Amino acid sequence: EDVNHQYSKSITFEADFREYLKDCLSCPVEYFSLLRPFAEIRIAKNFARHPQYFPVFLSCNLGSKTDSWCGHCPKCLFVALMLSAHLGDDEIKAIFGCDILGDESLAPVLESLVGLVPEKPFECVGSRSEVRASILEAIQKRETLPYLLEYYKNKVGLTDEGDYFSF
Repeated sequence: EDVNHQYSKSITFEADFREYLKDCLSCPVEYFSLLRPFAEIRIAKNFARHPQYFPVFLSCNLGSKTDSWCGHCPKCLFVALMLSAHLGDDEIKAIFGCDILGDESLAPVLESLVGLVPEKPFECVGSRSEVRASILEAIQKRETLPYLLEYYKNKVGLTDEGDYFSF
């Protein structure tokens, strides 16, 4: 049987779980995800409006063992890039505990997230077009660019390649 580690995030899982609740537990609970209809870029925009949660949210698989962001994996960089369209560099540094957008060693990870190399990270990250759109928005909002945004600007330019996401 095909196994998809993202199954629990799918509409199929929601339907299967609702059926299970109904058939096996006689439970009158309706299970659904409020976030499913939204792209990652929209979720990041909405999340950025709630700074009270910045110190307590975590999405890093490597850092989950220590309840922290590792600051070096594709997931950390993806989340930082999504938030960079809506938050300043100091806020990003405070969330990740490091200057993740200024980390030159993450250039290859950035290239994989935006599609400059064929392999996409195995980590659960959003689409390449979302990452590119978020980076473009982040660049437009800053006078001084951290290393990775400057790297992208010099390597790719300031085109959205036809991708469009509404912030």
